[in-house]
Amino acid sequence: MEFQTFFYRTLEELRREIREVLRNLPHMLAPDGTFASMIETIDILTAQEALLLAMEMAGEAMGSYGSALYLDASGGVLPENPAHSRDRLITQNRVCRLQKPLPIPEADIWFETVWAQYLATQPANPLEGVDEMIKSKGADRP
Repeated sequence: MEFQTFFYRTLEELRREIREVLRNLPHMLAPDGTFASMIETIDILTAQEALLLAMEMAGEAMGSYGSALYLDASGGVLPENPAHSRDRLITQNRVCRLQKPLPIPEADIWFETVWAQYLATQPANPLEGVDEMIKSKGADRP
């Protein structure tokens, strides 16, 4: 995985690495046979998968941006997508999405007031519609 998280990467190599992590998951669990080791290994692989999925999404949506240099299959640099240059990348439950930054609240407003306004703008279920989005992309991830 070290090469896929280097300062330059290709989307195809990232996708290959994600498939490799998912394919090897059953074989990598609990090498010493202890329950604690199995839980630790699952945590490491889950974090690795989340990182790779976020990097894949960033490359697809944002292109080369900041310190990340994404290359296409021929070795050319993927251009930056200015439409997403200020977006936040959020990974939750194996799903990555972009979100526009929230506005900075006025300085003289109580925290509770700002928090209530924020909660009023959020969907009741933050993952609402994610299944349809995954199916529309034809993703075969678990």
